[in-house]
Amino acid sequence: MSRGPVPAPFERAIRAAIAGGIDYLLSQQDGDGFWREFDLAPGPSEAWTTAWVGWCLTGAAERGPAARVRVQAALARACRAVMSAKGDAGWGYNRRTGADADSTAWALRFCAAQGMALDGAGLLAPYIDAGGGVHTFVEPGWGRWTDAHDDVAANAGLALLAMPKAGATLQRIVRRVIERCPGHTFWWSTQAYCIAWGLRLVSACPAQAPGGLPPGFRRALDALAGPASCFDVAHRLLAALALHDAGAANSWCAVLLDQWQAPAWPGSPVLLVPDRTTATPLDPQAEMKALLTTSICVRALSEFLRLPDHIASSAT
Repeated sequence: MSRGPVPAPFERAIRAAIAGGIDYLLSQQDGDGFWREFDLAPGPSEAWTTAWVGWCLTGAAERGPAARVRVQAALARACRAVMSAKGDAGWGYNRRTGADADSTAWALRFCAAQGMALDGAGLLAPYIDAGGGVHTFVEPGWGRWTDAHDDVAANAGLALLAMPKAGATLQRIVRRVIERCPGHTFWWSTQAYCIAWGLRLVSACPAQAPGGLPPGFRRALDALAGPASCFDVAHRLLAALALHDAGAANSWCAVLLDQWQAPAWPGSPVLLVPDRTTATPLDPQAEMKALLTTSICVRALSEFLRLPDHIASSAT
């Protein structure tokens, strides 16, 4: 895929927004290396959001050598912080909560991007069933939180891509993602999240999809209502990149630039904390600092600038 020629003013605007977003994210890192976000009952998130922001910054388009030095120093602090929060079963929302598959997968993706060799397959194995479903929690008593969740499966698969000895387990997850295409979100109010990461996983594993990307992903993406947040738009851009849809990618880039409000993109109320026993409608949880939104916007725009490189080359 090639994004085609990009007008110089458009590219300059993208690079300026990325640079501003990076500066904002670096300014929000706490002294102990964590990026903390959300105000939920267990407190703010630590390892999960730090790994998310760190992974996004690992693939960000920095402005030059000085900026790279600043980013790398921040990422080194973040990596030490994430490792300090690891328990025997992996990582959780923060150090006061038990481990879960999604936090563990994000931590593994970030640590792998930082060159660390961890037994990711072993850590994720307890959460993955024989059919490739990935259960967010495995402890008894967590109700619906222990179900297999499509919006966690692709993330776990992407973590396993960077791990040795993950072949058979990864294949089960990819097959399930394809079978359940486009999947359903449980932890997020935007279906674009599930579509984007599912597409990214399947496109990085062509042997599991010999007929190409399942058309259900594109149909689901086309059926989405108008974008509700910057977080949603960034995931639509990631989906367009995975689909090699240059026209859509250019359009979503333009939307993200319109949404940019220096020094960051506005926070997105998209995180859900579902009831453990009933499917009660929920109000999404708002970000406190717009860290997840700003970092995923930075990453998505950076990947757009890296085209025409194949999207699978940076899948993990």
